[in-house]
Amino acid sequence: MEKEYEKIAKFLSPEEFSWVIMNFFSHKELASFMERMGFNYSGARTTTIPRSKLSLDLACEAIKDKEVAKVLIKKFESINYLELEEIGSLKESEIGSYLKENAREFYLERKIGKIVWALLADVRQEINNEIPKFIEGIEELADEAERSQIAREVEKEVVEKRDRKWFKGALEKLKRKNKLIDESNKFLVKENKKFKQRANTFHKKNKELEKKLAFINQQKGILNKSIQRKDEQIKKLEEENKVMGEELKSHPARMLKSSLHHLGKETEKLSYELEKEREQNAKKLLELKREVSFLTTQVVERNQKVEVLRQSLEEADKRGLNLELELKEKRAKEDTHLQVYPHKGERVGIFVDVQNIYYSAKRLFNKKADYNKLLSYLVGKRHLVKAICYIVQTPELSQESFINMLKKIGYTVRTRDLIRRADGSAKGNWDIGMAVDILYMIEKNSLDIVVLVTCDGDFTDLVKVLKSKGIKTEVAGFPKITALDLKRFSDEFILIEEDLML
Repeated sequence: MEKEYEKIAKFLSPEEFSWVIMNFFSHKELASFMERMGFNYSGARTTTIPRSKLSLDLACEAIKDKEVAKVLIKKFESINYLELEEIGSLKESEIGSYLKENAREFYLERKIGKIVWALLADVRQEINNEIPKFIEGIEELADEAERSQIAREVEKEVVEKRDRKWFKGALEKLKRKNKLIDESNKFLVKENKKFKQRANTFHKKNKELEKKLAFINQQKGILNKSIQRKDEQIKKLEEENKVMGEELKSHPARMLKSSLHHLGKETEKLSYELEKEREQNAKKLLELKREVSFLTTQVVERNQKVEVLRQSLEEADKRGLNLELELKEKRAKEDTHLQVYPHKGERVGIFVDVQNIYYSAKRLFNKKADYNKLLSYLVGKRHLVKAICYIVQTPELSQESFINMLKKIGYTVRTRDLIRRADGSAKGNWDIGMAVDILYMIEKNSLDIVVLVTCDGDFTDLVKVLKSKGIKTEVAGFPKITALDLKRFSDEFILIEEDLML
C-alpha cells in the first residue's frame, strides 16, 4: 500500500484521482463512506452534496492523509480484481496499443477510473508510465463528445424552430380528424342499435311462426287419429257383415231378403258418410300441408335474414371497436410532439394489396410475385420506414408459411378473415384498413413518399387525398390491367414486369 500511496501523488492530480473514486462509488456509497471516515459538511447532509465535490474532497484528503489513502486502496483492491488481472496479463510492449484501441470503449462504459487504478497498482514502471498518455487520450475523447453534443443541440433547435409551425398545423388536422371519427362512431352506434331492434323483431316473429307450425302439426295428428278410428269402424262393420251373412244362411229366404235389403241400405248410408268425411279430411289435410309448406318457407327465410343481420351486427361491432381503438390511440398522442424522422424527403412507405397482386400476376404471367426483389426494386436508395402486406385469409387455405416468409424478408403482415354471408356471398378487402394506416403514418410525419402496390382503381380517391396533402404518391402495378385513373392521378407509375416474378 505504501507504493500505491506514493504513486497516487506522483501520477495523479486531485481531479484525476477523483475520476478513479467516482468509478468505484455510487453517490450513496460515497456519502456513506465519507461519513464513516469523519467527513462532515456543516448545515447539510452528506447525501445532498454533489458527487463530484464529494469525490474531489476525498481525493484531496487521501493525497494529504496516508491513512485515508490506505482505506481507499484496500477498497479499490477488493473491487477492481478483474481490471487488475487484465492489465497484469499484458506485456509492456502490448499495453500502449491495448489502451489506445480500447479507450473509446472504456470511456463509454465509464471504466476510466478502474483502468487508471489498474495501471497505477501494477508493479512494472513501464506500465505506470502509460498513465499520463492514457489520461490525455481520454480528455480528448471527452472534448470530442462535448463538441458533438453541442452540435446536436444546435441542430435540434434549428429543426424545432423550422417545424414548430408545421406541428401546429398537423395537430389541428389531427383534431379535425378525431372529430370526424367521433361523428362516425356515433353514427355506427345508432346503426348498431337499429340492427339489434330489427333482429329482436325477427326473433319474435320467428317464435310466433314456430308456435303456429306446432299447432298445425298437432291438428294434423288429430285428423290422422280420426281417420284411423274410421278405418277401424269399417273393419269392424265388415266383420259384423260377415257374421250376419253366416247367420242368415240358417234363416228363411224372406227374412234373408229383408235383412239383406236393410243391411244394404245401412251399408250405403255408412259408405256415403265415410266417403264424405274422407273428402272433407282430405281437403283439410291438403290445406294443412300447404300452410305447413308456406310456414316452413317463411321460417327458413326469416332464419336467413336473422343470420344476415347477425353477421352485419358483428361487422358493425368490429368497425365500431376498431374506430374506438384508433380514436383512443390518436387522442393519447394528440398532446405530444410528433416525431421528426431522419432522411426527411426520402422516407418511403410501401403498402401491398397481396390478393390483387396475386391474381394479377397469375392472369398476366401465370407466375407468382418475388416479394424480396419487389421490395428492393421499390425502395431503391431511399430510406424505408415500413413495408406492409395486407392479406385476406380463407379457412380452406393455410397461408402461414407464406406469411412467415414475408416477415423474414422485412414486411409487416396484416391479416383479415374472409366473411361468408348466409346468402352465399363473401366479403373481404383491406381498402379502408390500408387507407387508415397510410393517413395515420402521414399525420405522424413518418412518410414523404407512399408506394401503393395494386392495380385496383378503388384506391384512386386515396391517391387524390395524398396528393392534396403534398405527399408524393407512386403506384406499382402490372401493364394493361392497372386502372387508368390510378396511373393518371399518381405522381409516378412503376411497371411490375416479368423479371420480378418467381
